[in-house]
Amino acid sequence: MMSIKPILTYLSVKKGIGFYFGVIYRDCFGEVFVASTSFSPSCFDPHVAKALAFRWTIKTMTTHLSFSVVVYELIAKVRIEAIFQL
Repeated sequence: MMSIKPILTYLSVKKGIGFYFGVIYRDCFGEVFVASTSFSPSCFDPHVAKALAFRWTIKTMTTHLSFSVVVYELIAKVRIEAIFQL
């Protein structure tokens, strides 16, 4: 089974505009698998923006990259579950 690690590489919150972010997905060898960017006009708080970017990353992995299972580190479990409650 191939493992992919998403890395949030860029997050910029612009007051009154929204936030931009970029994600690089690396494989188990550290090679770049794919990179993506997105913009959201709905959030101006940096902490919420980071959570939404993380949520978008997981949804992208399951929807657009066709991964049926996404495994994340246990240390982030509570944070991730809270994000999906938004």
